[in-house]
Amino acid sequence: MRRHGKGPFKASLIAHATGPASQSQRTQIREFGAAALLWPPAARDDGTAVTGAVAEGGDEITWKGHAGSIFVIKDDTTSEIPFRTASEQDCSVAEATLSGDSVYALVECPSSPLRLVHAAAGAPPETIALPPLGALACVPTQIIARTPTDLWLRASCGGTTQQPEISAVFRESHAQPP
Repeated sequence: MRRHGKGPFKASLIAHATGPASQSQRTQIREFGAAALLWPPAARDDGTAVTGAVAEGGDEITWKGHAGSIFVIKDDTTSEIPFRTASEQDCSVAEATLSGDSVYALVECPSSPLRLVHAAAGAPPETIALPPLGALACVPTQIIARTPTDLWLRASCGGTTQQPEISAVFRESHAQPP
């Protein structure tokens, strides 16, 4: 259920599961005024558990067939946008934000660093590479949309035994000196 302004609450059906195997329907939700984003916990689309992920009372069954999607909920519509490919079943969303009609998500996969993914209706998810900070490779750590066209990203750069970790902030479509 969500409400925009002083209007009535409106229901959106995202996942439908019944029975004791589906007692949990955990989600993450972010509100952006005219729209909200909703995504499931770590789960595979086939209804099996993700290795190492915490599951509570049937998350896998509840999100079967929809675990690789982020849902955009507006006043009268709900759209399902994939954030991973079929070969990335163990990947999940750590954080997501809405920027215009697109969704940007920080996607985590076992044994690999977080990555920034651009997801839009009708298009496959696209990994966005971060520019290096000088010679230092950068990994996203936080994503923030200040307005529908102003996307900011915090990253950690370096962090090896030869190079100390440096925090950086990137802003979409704004050239920055190193």
